[in-house]
Amino acid sequence: MITPDQKITFELSMLSNISAYATNVDPKSIQAWTTAKTKQVLLEGEKYLGKWNLVWGPLVHVEKNAAANTMFMVQSNTSPNKFVIAIAGTNSQSVYDWKVEDCKVRATNMVKWTSVVDFKESHMDLGKISEGTHIGLNILLGLRDPETGYRLLDLIPSILRSGGEIQVTGHSLGGALSPTLALYLHDRFKNPASKDYSPGYRGVVSCMATAGPTPGGKKWADHYNQQLGYNSTRYWNVKDIVPHAWEERLLKEIPGLYEDFGIPKSDELIAATDYAKSLAVFGEYTQAQGDGHMLYHKAFPLEGKNACVQFLNQAVKQHTTAYIEIFDIGEYWRMVEVITHAKPYPPATSCSLVSRLAQKQKESAEA
Repeated sequence: MITPDQKITFELSMLSNISAYATNVDPKSIQAWTTAKTKQVLLEGEKYLGKWNLVWGPLVHVEKNAAANTMFMVQSNTSPNKFVIAIAGTNSQSVYDWKVEDCKVRATNMVKWTSVVDFKESHMDLGKISEGTHIGLNILLGLRDPETGYRLLDLIPSILRSGGEIQVTGHSLGGALSPTLALYLHDRFKNPASKDYSPGYRGVVSCMATAGPTPGGKKWADHYNQQLGYNSTRYWNVKDIVPHAWEERLLKEIPGLYEDFGIPKSDELIAATDYAKSLAVFGEYTQAQGDGHMLYHKAFPLEGKNACVQFLNQAVKQHTTAYIEIFDIGEYWRMVEVITHAKPYPPATSCSLVSRLAQKQKESAEA
């Protein structure tokens, strides 16, 4: 059951995505636009969120004239020991997000966790994360407030020393980066095996991720479950294709995911899924927390003239609108859309992406 606190966490998580709506903004002004709109939502949305104070960010990493990563940290006004770090998901307008952070998952390029966190003993085998996740994590850790000069990491030690609770959250790509960042913070400051560990760090790191693809392999997931599983929550809609990546057993389900909705498998989607499986093969990708908390949303009305278009239109809504309805934040999100002048996600982007993936699979088969 989704609690009132989890509903607020999800609202903050979704707020981190508004930089994607800066489509008619000069790329040099995306940062200022995102900061102003985030502050406006926090102020005007107090009846939904309660009162939160921005203590860092939002900071936006712009790549090829589009927001690629966004993150902020807020502090509860009513519970000053509570902090939430919100991480944005994939920006549909960012080719960089699609090609790099989402899809760089080849097993040969996965990164050892012991090379990410500075442990006292580097020979430990704590698994690997995908190259794309590693790139995204490094971008987040490198974001620096232009006014104060602070990175997020500059603020974490004092919060943990004072016994603060830091919850990391994100949706979609943010649903992969949030558990990765949460484990990084826990392992670096709370794990006795880390060179930066101190018993004086009395605070707690937790995570609530939604709709995230798999960040890493089985050993990494096992390490996550051991260190943070007790203090983490993962929600995912079983009709959402995104959390079906990159675990092989789940990838196999994608082409027929909407057959019970009246959308048959298509050759194009089968080929695209086969190519996705070829990218992740031998990575032993495994979701942390196993199947977590599974959600279900009914079918949206069918749109499109063929199975592929119908599938992608359904997939977009199952990944976005479905969660807004399940978490019951529709009124809040309509306010956000008014403030940001949000435009609907264009399904044609996804259809063209599927076509490219299908073509790559065809080329691989013919090679």
